[in-house]
Amino acid sequence: MLNKILSGSNFRLIPDNKTIEIDRIEEKFKLNTIFSLRVRNTSNKPIIINSFVVTEFLLPEDLIVKSVLENNWLQCSQISYKSLDNSTIKNKEFLQRDQNPNSFKKEYGYVNGSIISEWFTSINFQKDNLFVGAVTTKDQFTQIYIKKEDVGTFVRVTCQFDGLSLKPGQVIKSEKIFIRFGAENENKMIFSKALVHYMNIKKVEDPIRAMCCSYYWEGNKITDRIINNELDTIENLPNKINLDYIQLDAGYTSYFGDWLSYKDRFPNGFEKIIERINNLGYQAGIWISPFSINPGTKLHDHHKSWLLKGEHKEHFEGRWTSPFDNISNITDLEVLDPTKDEVKEYLKNVLLHFKNLGFKLFKIDFLYPVCLADRYSKPVTKAQALREGLEFIREILGDDCKILTGITQLSSVVGIADYVRTGIDSLNPYVTNIPFINNIVNEYMFENNLNENELRSFLNGVVWRADPDVLIFRDETGVVEKLIKRQKKFIKENNMSMWIGDSIYKMDENNKKKLIKYFNE
Repeated sequence: MLNKILSGSNFRLIPDNKTIEIDRIEEKFKLNTIFSLRVRNTSNKPIIINSFVVTEFLLPEDLIVKSVLENNWLQCSQISYKSLDNSTIKNKEFLQRDQNPNSFKKEYGYVNGSIISEWFTSINFQKDNLFVGAVTTKDQFTQIYIKKEDVGTFVRVTCQFDGLSLKPGQVIKSEKIFIRFGAENENKMIFSKALVHYMNIKKVEDPIRAMCCSYYWEGNKITDRIINNELDTIENLPNKINLDYIQLDAGYTSYFGDWLSYKDRFPNGFEKIIERINNLGYQAGIWISPFSINPGTKLHDHHKSWLLKGEHKEHFEGRWTSPFDNISNITDLEVLDPTKDEVKEYLKNVLLHFKNLGFKLFKIDFLYPVCLADRYSKPVTKAQALREGLEFIREILGDDCKILTGITQLSSVVGIADYVRTGIDSLNPYVTNIPFINNIVNEYMFENNLNENELRSFLNGVVWRADPDVLIFRDETGVVEKLIKRQKKFIKENNMSMWIGDSIYKMDENNKKKLIKYFNE
């Protein structure tokens, strides 16, 4: 059936141009069809390209679609099954970051009224399943548009070239697109194995057990006192708790960007902290957002030329979560250009400083704003810009340090990150102690985290090791016990990483025993 449907499929570029040569390349992976486009500019002038339409086709109306997997852009973006009667609605005020802005532009291939999935999707019929996704992810972001038509279901697959110019004689290629009919679980398994093959993934790390100090109970603040209170408590436990890492979280500096200005909160530096962690039998980790900085930083004041430019103002604002992002220097974020050599040299000094101190796990967070910009210091796509920055970080840290990614476009980290957050935060620490509000906010976040992790779990242990965020043992969060039990069961059954999201120092004896028992089983 698939060959029959795809035999009449269309492929082209947006915008159309007659002075190009296009070849559609078909190859097989374990007897499954893989598509890509190869394009050459045959003219003597540069040509602007927004998107490749790698394939578009109509599924016959006798294939009744039961549901479509809408997979949004980021690790923290919603993923859920939707009826074909629905469509993807663009976020106009809140959480604009969760969606690829170019995916809603007609000049990039947007199909009005469609369900949009980024990277991959799954279409369920009465008796079968169609899985579509990109098995290479280094150069472009891939979109799958699905829309119900009178004569069937329309499917379009695009790879965004982001308005770059194709020089005379230059050849470029789209990402490789996997399409398969079959049982859903089998489709996902083969898609994952194709990712491993085409992205040259050599190894997936074992899951880790770790402690997050201290966002989930203190917010964006960590001090010498806070971390030493935790280490004192751990040191005096009757039984050693089974952990691999203790991570210093966000808040060891006043602003994102001034990463080496941590002596105000750690007057004795990090050396003694790392030594204590190592003496307890664990390794130290640290949180950093390498490309996102606050305007109040010294870095911002002295190196404005390193920042990504905005279309309508001097610099590019990179949070995109709500209309209130620009209220102050505290909430505002600006973005370093990862394609600039000067930025790389600066990051090299920061990362090597932490690595040489003895940190072994790096949580690399707030990566997504890199891909909200429109242009970089050199002609690259959004996907290439982020990928270049991540590959540089991997090169500097080497294989002896492990990388965990936070808020990022998921497809970009394939083959680079060892551990990957695959859902929204478990809870919001700023409402945890507010009765009633904590029930509304934290239960919503906790359940969404579970749903998102469950739907992406087929990649765990094959493409990367999933990090489903922290486990909660304390009582005041507002999360009901049945959800906590469901999360614990899910993590263990799927052999995922386990993180403590509580202060052991502040924990009562009953919950402390529960935590120790769980991590030591």
